Amino acid sequence: MKIIKVISIVLILVLATIISFAQSKHFISKIDTTYKAENKYLKEYNSESFFASGISEETMDVANIDHELLNATIFFTLNKFRTRKKREMYKYSFELENIAFNYVLIKSKKRIEDNRNNWQRISKDFPGIGNLFDFKGKLITFNIACIDAIDYKKGKKFYYDRKDKSTDLKLYYGERHSRGEVSKEKISIPSYSYMEFADELISNFRIGHGSRNAKSKAYEYVGCYVDVDERTLHRRKIPKIKAMIVYGGFRLKGIK
Repeated sequence: MKIIKVISIVLILVLATIISFAQSKHFISKIDTTYKAENKYLKEYNSESFFASGISEETMDVANIDHELLNATIFFTLNKFRTRKKREMYKYSFELENIAFNYVLIKSKKRIEDNRNNWQRISKDFPGIGNLFDFKGKLITFNIACIDAIDYKKGKKFYYDRKDKSTDLKLYYGERHSRGEVSKEKISIPSYSYMEFADELISNFRIGHGSRNAKSKAYEYVGCYVDVDERTLHRRKIPKIKAMIVYGGFRLKGIK
């Protein structure tokens, strides 16, 4: 019996390794290394001037996100957190953004949620992922998340009013009134500003897997990308945003 049990465990481990390898190979076959990010906000602003400009306080239209503005807001928000922790500010890497871009676009919402299985699955890609995207550093890690795209209070009842034209998302707190019932004032679920969403995302990263990355001294560069999961838009669902930040560095600081 013991021999059979050992053989069974070995077979399970071998099968898991084969499946993991196949998934990694499938992902690598779909990547687009030609994506070149040119973020105008990162060129025009530093952390101080960016927040002073007030542009990150604009309301974030989930159905029509300004990706450049959101990526820049996340980057500057992360560095604002690092400054509070007396760490050097991260430098932005377009190579690392390209990695994040590919994961966010290729992986489903379920595959980019911050849980142990997804973390382990993606971690297996990372030893050689930097080379594929021309990042020269040998240290590389990440944070992933799939969080609410709007300021929804967890657990509260809400409904979707497809006939409503006063808001883009048509999502309201409470319950839909019945026919003949006196209409109550509808309370729409509020949107985030770009800065509010970035604050929420960084807070989420700081308590999940890889929670130390945001204040680590081992990494010098970051790249991030976020995108709305289209399948959660315009229906009775809270819209979700898939997000990834990739951190990179060199084993000896300053050596490239």
